[in-house]
Amino acid sequence: MHNETVQILGQPLLPPLVNSSGESSLLFDPWYSAVEIVVAVLSVIGNLLVIVVFYRYQVLRTITNYYVISLAVADLLVGLVGIPSALFTAVGLPHNFHACLFMTSVLMLLCTGSIFSLVGVTIDRFWAIFYPLTYHGGMTHRRALITITVCWMTASLIGVLPSMGWNSGAPDPPQCLFLEVMDLRYLFFIFVATILIPSMFMAVVYFLIYRAVRRQVSNPRYQRNGRQLSIRNIRHHVTGGGLQPLTAETRAAKSLAVIVMLFVVSWIPLYLLNTVMYFLPELAVPERFIKFLIVLSHFNSCWNPALYAWGMRDFRHCLHKMLSQFHKPRTLIAML
Repeated sequence: MHNETVQILGQPLLPPLVNSSGESSLLFDPWYSAVEIVVAVLSVIGNLLVIVVFYRYQVLRTITNYYVISLAVADLLVGLVGIPSALFTAVGLPHNFHACLFMTSVLMLLCTGSIFSLVGVTIDRFWAIFYPLTYHGGMTHRRALITITVCWMTASLIGVLPSMGWNSGAPDPPQCLFLEVMDLRYLFFIFVATILIPSMFMAVVYFLIYRAVRRQVSNPRYQRNGRQLSIRNIRHHVTGGGLQPLTAETRAAKSLAVIVMLFVVSWIPLYLLNTVMYFLPELAVPERFIKFLIVLSHFNSCWNPALYAWGMRDFRHCLHKMLSQFHKPRTLIAML
Protein backbone atom coordinates (compact mmCIF):
# COMPACT_ATOMS: atom_id res chain seq x y z
CA MET A 1 0.00 0.00 0.00
CA HIS A 2 1.32 3.47 -0.86
CA ASN A 3 2.05 6.12 1.74
CA GLU A 4 -0.48 8.70 0.57
CA THR A 5 -4.08 7.73 1.12
CA VAL A 6 -7.44 8.95 2.34
CA GLN A 7 -8.20 10.85 5.54
CA ILE A 8 -11.46 11.87 7.19
CA LEU A 9 -11.69 15.03 9.32
CA GLY A 10 -7.97 15.15 9.86
CA GLN A 11 -7.39 11.52 10.75
CA PRO A 12 -4.95 9.81 8.32
CA LEU A 13 -5.68 6.29 7.13
CA LEU A 14 -2.06 5.23 7.00
CA PRO A 15 -1.11 1.57 6.87
CA PRO A 16 -1.24 0.36 10.48
CA LEU A 17 2.12 -0.31 12.10
CA VAL A 18 2.29 -3.00 14.75
CA ASN A 19 4.45 -2.31 17.78
CA SER A 20 6.05 -4.77 20.17
CA SER A 21 2.91 -5.02 22.29
CA GLY A 22 0.82 -6.03 19.32
CA GLU A 23 -1.10 -2.73 19.21
CA SER A 24 -1.27 -0.66 16.06
CA SER A 25 0.40 2.73 15.82
CA LEU A 26 0.66 5.49 13.22
CA LEU A 27 3.58 7.44 11.87
CA PHE A 28 4.37 10.74 13.57
CA ASP A 29 4.53 13.70 11.17
CA PRO A 30 6.89 16.32 12.68
CA TRP A 31 6.11 19.05 10.11
CA TYR A 32 2.37 18.73 10.51
CA SER A 33 2.70 18.67 14.31
CA ALA A 34 4.99 21.73 14.32
CA VAL A 35 2.58 23.77 12.21
CA GLU A 36 -0.37 22.74 14.37
CA ILE A 37 1.51 23.74 17.54
CA VAL A 38 2.32 27.17 16.09
CA VAL A 39 -1.34 27.63 15.12
CA ALA A 40 -2.43 26.58 18.61
CA VAL A 41 -0.07 29.05 20.32
CA LEU A 42 -1.15 31.93 18.07
CA SER A 43 -4.80 31.05 18.62
CA VAL A 44 -4.46 30.97 22.41
CA ILE A 45 -2.51 34.24 22.62
CA GLY A 46 -4.70 36.16 20.17
CA ASN A 47 -8.06 35.08 21.51
CA LEU A 48 -6.97 35.43 25.12
CA LEU A 49 -6.05 39.06 24.38
CA VAL A 50 -9.48 39.63 22.84
CA ILE A 51 -11.26 38.14 25.87
CA VAL A 52 -9.12 40.11 28.35
CA VAL A 53 -9.64 43.44 26.57
CA PHE A 54 -13.40 42.75 26.44
CA TYR A 55 -13.37 42.10 30.19
CA ARG A 56 -11.32 45.18 31.03
CA TYR A 57 -13.17 47.82 28.97
CA GLN A 58 -16.86 48.44 29.58
CA VAL A 59 -17.26 50.24 26.24
CA LEU A 60 -16.75 46.93 24.42
CA ARG A 61 -19.66 45.21 26.12
CA THR A 62 -22.17 45.77 23.36
CA ILE A 63 -24.67 43.16 22.29
CA THR A 64 -22.80 42.44 19.06
CA ASN A 65 -19.51 41.97 20.90
CA TYR A 66 -21.03 39.32 23.15
CA TYR A 67 -21.36 37.15 20.05
CA VAL A 68 -17.81 38.05 19.05
CA ILE A 69 -16.56 36.91 22.47
CA SER A 70 -18.53 33.69 22.13
CA LEU A 71 -16.62 33.05 18.92
CA ALA A 72 -13.33 34.03 20.60
CA VAL A 73 -13.98 31.52 23.40
CA ALA A 74 -14.57 28.79 20.82
CA ASP A 75 -11.35 29.75 19.02
CA LEU A 76 -9.44 29.79 22.33
CA LEU A 77 -10.69 26.27 23.10
CA VAL A 78 -9.63 25.14 19.63
CA GLY A 79 -6.07 26.14 20.51
CA LEU A 80 -6.20 24.73 24.06
CA VAL A 81 -8.18 21.54 23.46
CA GLY A 82 -9.10 21.03 19.80
CA ILE A 83 -5.65 21.07 18.20
CA PRO A 84 -4.00 18.93 20.93
CA SER A 85 -6.84 16.44 20.47
CA ALA A 86 -6.26 16.44 16.71
CA LEU A 87 -2.54 15.81 17.24
CA PHE A 88 -3.29 12.83 19.48
CA THR A 89 -5.81 11.31 17.09
CA ALA A 90 -3.43 11.87 14.16
CA VAL A 91 -1.27 9.10 15.64
CA GLY A 92 -4.21 6.93 16.68
CA LEU A 93 -4.38 7.95 20.33
CA PRO A 94 -5.99 7.39 22.75
CA HIS A 95 -6.60 3.65 22.42
CA ASN A 96 -9.50 3.78 24.87
CA PHE A 97 -12.65 3.91 22.76
CA HIS A 98 -14.67 6.17 25.08
CA ALA A 99 -11.77 8.62 25.49
CA CYS A 100 -11.46 8.68 21.71
CA LEU A 101 -15.15 9.47 21.29
CA PHE A 102 -14.85 12.25 23.86
CA MET A 103 -11.94 13.90 22.02
CA THR A 104 -13.62 13.67 18.64
CA SER A 105 -16.87 14.98 20.11
CA VAL A 106 -15.02 18.04 21.47
CA LEU A 107 -13.75 18.80 17.97
CA MET A 108 -17.29 18.64 16.57
CA LEU A 109 -18.68 20.72 19.45
CA LEU A 110 -16.20 23.56 18.98
CA CYS A 111 -16.80 23.85 15.25
CA THR A 112 -20.57 23.76 15.72
CA GLY A 113 -20.41 26.32 18.54
CA SER A 114 -18.37 28.67 16.35
CA ILE A 115 -20.76 28.64 13.43
CA PHE A 116 -23.81 28.98 15.68
CA SER A 117 -22.18 32.07 17.23
CA LEU A 118 -21.69 33.45 13.73
CA VAL A 119 -25.34 32.78 12.91
CA GLY A 120 -26.32 34.64 16.08
CA VAL A 121 -24.25 37.73 15.26
CA THR A 122 -25.54 37.64 11.67
CA ILE A 123 -29.14 37.82 12.90
CA ASP A 124 -28.10 40.58 15.29
CA ARG A 125 -26.65 42.69 12.44
CA PHE A 126 -29.69 42.11 10.24
CA TRP A 127 -32.05 43.23 13.00
CA ALA A 128 -29.93 46.28 13.91
CA ILE A 129 -29.68 47.53 10.33
CA PHE A 130 -33.13 46.72 8.94
CA TYR A 131 -35.24 47.27 12.08
CA PRO A 132 -33.26 49.73 14.24
CA LEU A 133 -36.32 51.12 16.05
CA THR A 134 -37.33 47.71 17.42
CA TYR A 135 -33.78 46.48 17.96
CA HIS A 136 -33.26 48.53 21.12
CA GLY A 137 -36.32 47.16 22.89
CA GLY A 138 -36.20 43.68 21.45
CA MET A 139 -32.53 42.78 21.83
CA THR A 140 -31.03 43.24 25.29
CA HIS A 141 -27.80 41.96 26.82
CA ARG A 142 -29.77 39.37 28.76
CA ARG A 143 -31.48 38.05 25.64
CA ALA A 144 -28.17 37.97 23.80
CA LEU A 145 -26.65 35.87 26.59
CA ILE A 146 -29.66 33.55 26.54
CA THR A 147 -29.29 33.16 22.76
CA ILE A 148 -25.57 32.39 23.08
CA THR A 149 -26.29 29.85 25.83
CA VAL A 150 -28.87 28.11 23.64
CA CYS A 151 -26.38 28.05 20.76
CA TRP A 152 -23.76 26.33 22.89
CA MET A 153 -26.25 23.90 24.42
CA THR A 154 -27.39 22.91 20.92
CA ALA A 155 -23.77 22.60 19.75
CA SER A 156 -23.00 20.41 22.79
CA LEU A 157 -25.94 18.14 22.05
CA ILE A 158 -24.88 17.74 18.41
CA GLY A 159 -21.24 17.24 19.40
CA VAL A 160 -21.90 14.44 21.89
CA LEU A 161 -24.10 12.41 19.54
CA PRO A 162 -21.20 10.04 18.74
CA SER A 163 -20.69 9.41 22.47
CA MET A 164 -24.41 8.70 22.81
CA GLY A 165 -24.27 5.91 20.25
CA TRP A 166 -24.07 7.47 16.77
CA ASN A 167 -20.68 5.95 15.94
CA SER A 168 -19.16 3.02 14.11
CA GLY A 169 -18.17 1.06 17.19
CA ALA A 170 -14.78 0.29 18.70
CA PRO A 171 -12.11 -0.42 16.05
CA ASP A 172 -9.92 -3.50 16.06
CA PRO A 173 -7.03 -3.04 16.66
CA PRO A 174 -7.80 -0.15 19.05
CA GLN A 175 -6.80 3.20 17.57
CA CYS A 176 -8.51 6.58 17.49
CA LEU A 177 -9.28 7.45 13.86
CA PHE A 178 -12.31 9.35 12.64
CA LEU A 179 -12.92 6.94 9.77
CA GLU A 180 -13.07 4.01 12.15
CA VAL A 181 -15.00 5.53 15.06
CA MET A 182 -17.29 8.09 13.39
CA ASP A 183 -20.36 7.11 11.41
CA LEU A 184 -20.12 8.71 7.96
CA ARG A 185 -23.83 9.46 8.09
CA TYR A 186 -23.15 11.58 11.17
CA LEU A 187 -20.40 13.48 9.33
CA PHE A 188 -22.77 14.07 6.41
CA PHE A 189 -25.40 15.34 8.85
CA ILE A 190 -22.83 17.71 10.40
CA PHE A 191 -21.88 19.09 7.00
CA VAL A 192 -25.46 19.76 5.92
CA ALA A 193 -27.00 20.88 9.23
CA THR A 194 -24.15 22.86 10.80
CA ILE A 195 -22.02 24.01 7.86
CA LEU A 196 -23.90 24.16 4.55
CA ILE A 197 -27.32 25.45 5.64
CA PRO A 198 -25.96 28.07 8.12
CA SER A 199 -23.40 29.24 5.54
CA MET A 200 -26.11 29.70 2.90
CA PHE A 201 -28.28 31.54 5.40
CA MET A 202 -25.48 33.92 6.39
CA ALA A 203 -24.55 34.52 2.75
CA VAL A 204 -28.13 35.56 1.97
CA VAL A 205 -28.35 37.85 5.01
CA TYR A 206 -25.08 39.65 4.30
CA PHE A 207 -26.07 40.03 0.66
CA LEU A 208 -29.28 41.74 1.79
CA ILE A 209 -27.25 43.99 4.12
CA TYR A 210 -24.85 44.83 1.29
CA ARG A 211 -27.71 45.62 -1.08
CA ALA A 212 -29.40 47.84 1.54
CA VAL A 213 -26.18 49.76 2.16
CA ARG A 214 -25.61 50.25 -1.57
CA ARG A 215 -29.17 51.51 -1.97
CA GLN A 216 -28.72 53.93 0.90
CA VAL A 217 -25.45 55.26 -0.50
CA SER A 218 -26.86 55.72 -3.99
CA ASN A 219 -30.04 57.38 -2.75
CA PRO A 220 -29.53 60.41 -0.44
CA ARG A 221 -33.15 60.16 0.55
CA TYR A 222 -35.07 56.96 1.10
CA GLN A 223 -38.35 55.80 2.60
CA ARG A 224 -38.54 54.78 6.25
CA ASN A 225 -41.71 54.44 8.34
CA GLY A 226 -43.72 56.23 5.67
CA ARG A 227 -41.61 59.42 5.76
CA GLN A 228 -38.80 60.77 3.62
CA LEU A 229 -35.67 61.18 5.72
CA SER A 230 -32.36 62.47 4.52
CA ILE A 231 -29.11 60.79 5.46
CA ARG A 232 -28.24 63.81 7.54
CA ASN A 233 -31.33 63.27 9.66
CA ILE A 234 -30.52 59.63 10.33
CA ARG A 235 -26.92 60.09 11.32
CA HIS A 236 -27.89 58.33 14.54
CA HIS A 237 -30.38 55.59 15.19
CA VAL A 238 -31.32 53.28 18.04
CA THR A 239 -29.10 50.23 18.64
CA GLY A 240 -28.56 47.83 21.48
CA GLY A 241 -25.83 50.02 22.94
CA GLY A 242 -27.66 53.33 22.59
CA LEU A 243 -27.38 55.96 19.88
CA GLN A 244 -24.53 55.20 17.48
CA PRO A 245 -23.61 56.45 14.01
CA LEU A 246 -25.33 54.60 11.22
CA THR A 247 -21.96 54.08 9.57
CA ALA A 248 -20.79 52.18 12.65
CA GLU A 249 -23.49 49.55 12.09
CA THR A 250 -22.56 49.00 8.46
CA ARG A 251 -18.84 49.00 9.30
CA ALA A 252 -19.40 46.31 11.93
CA ALA A 253 -21.50 44.31 9.45
CA LYS A 254 -18.69 44.47 6.88
CA SER A 255 -16.10 43.27 9.38
CA LEU A 256 -18.32 40.41 10.55
CA ALA A 257 -19.10 39.46 6.94
CA VAL A 258 -15.35 39.04 6.35
CA ILE A 259 -15.11 36.85 9.47
CA VAL A 260 -18.01 34.70 8.27
CA MET A 261 -16.53 34.40 4.77
CA LEU A 262 -13.14 33.27 6.10
CA PHE A 263 -14.81 30.78 8.43
CA VAL A 264 -16.67 29.25 5.49
CA VAL A 265 -13.54 29.19 3.32
CA SER A 266 -11.59 27.54 6.16
CA TRP A 267 -14.04 24.81 7.12
CA ILE A 268 -16.13 23.91 4.08
CA PRO A 269 -13.30 22.22 2.08
CA LEU A 270 -12.62 19.67 4.84
CA TYR A 271 -16.28 18.92 5.47
CA LEU A 272 -16.98 18.80 1.75
CA LEU A 273 -14.28 16.18 1.40
CA ASN A 274 -15.96 14.13 4.14
CA THR A 275 -19.19 14.29 2.16
CA VAL A 276 -17.43 13.23 -1.03
CA MET A 277 -15.92 10.30 0.84
CA TYR A 278 -19.37 9.37 2.11
CA PHE A 279 -20.57 8.87 -1.47
CA LEU A 280 -17.21 7.78 -2.97
CA PRO A 281 -15.47 5.73 -0.27
CA GLU A 282 -13.02 4.27 -2.80
CA LEU A 283 -11.61 7.70 -3.69
CA ALA A 284 -7.93 8.11 -2.72
CA VAL A 285 -6.79 11.57 -1.59
CA PRO A 286 -3.17 12.57 -0.90
CA GLU A 287 -2.51 12.73 2.82
CA ARG A 288 -0.57 16.00 2.51
CA PHE A 289 -3.54 17.69 0.87
CA ILE A 290 -5.82 16.55 3.67
CA LYS A 291 -3.43 17.80 6.33
CA PHE A 292 -3.34 21.15 4.54
CA LEU A 293 -7.13 21.33 4.85
CA ILE A 294 -6.92 20.43 8.54
CA VAL A 295 -4.41 23.19 9.23
CA LEU A 296 -6.52 25.61 7.17
CA SER A 297 -9.58 24.87 9.32
CA HIS A 298 -7.60 25.32 12.54
CA PHE A 299 -5.86 28.45 11.26
CA ASN A 300 -9.24 30.17 11.23
CA SER A 301 -9.03 30.32 15.02
CA CYS A 302 -5.81 32.36 15.04
CA TRP A 303 -6.60 34.94 12.37
CA ASN A 304 -9.96 35.98 13.81
CA PRO A 305 -8.32 38.13 16.55
CA ALA A 306 -6.38 39.96 13.83
CA LEU A 307 -9.67 40.60 12.05
CA TYR A 308 -11.20 42.03 15.22
CA ALA A 309 -8.23 44.36 15.72
CA TRP A 310 -8.13 45.37 12.05
CA GLY A 311 -11.80 45.68 11.16
CA MET A 312 -13.53 46.64 14.42
CA ARG A 313 -12.53 50.11 15.58
CA ASP A 314 -13.63 49.72 19.20
CA PHE A 315 -11.59 46.54 19.66
CA ARG A 316 -8.60 48.09 17.91
CA HIS A 317 -8.67 51.18 20.11
CA CYS A 318 -9.03 49.29 23.40
CA LEU A 319 -6.47 46.67 22.43
CA HIS A 320 -3.94 49.38 21.56
CA LYS A 321 -4.71 51.12 24.84
CA MET A 322 -4.20 47.95 26.87
CA LEU A 323 -1.01 46.90 25.09
CA SER A 324 0.46 50.38 25.49
CA GLN A 325 0.17 49.92 29.25
CA PHE A 326 2.77 47.16 29.10
CA HIS A 327 5.35 49.92 28.64
CA LYS A 328 4.39 51.29 32.05
CA PRO A 329 5.70 49.01 34.82
CA ARG A 330 3.37 50.28 37.52
CA THR A 331 0.32 49.85 35.33
CA LEU A 332 1.45 46.37 34.35
CA ILE A 333 1.85 45.39 38.01
CA ALA A 334 -1.67 46.70 38.71
CA MET A 335 -3.03 44.63 35.83
CA LEU A 336 -1.41 41.49 37.20
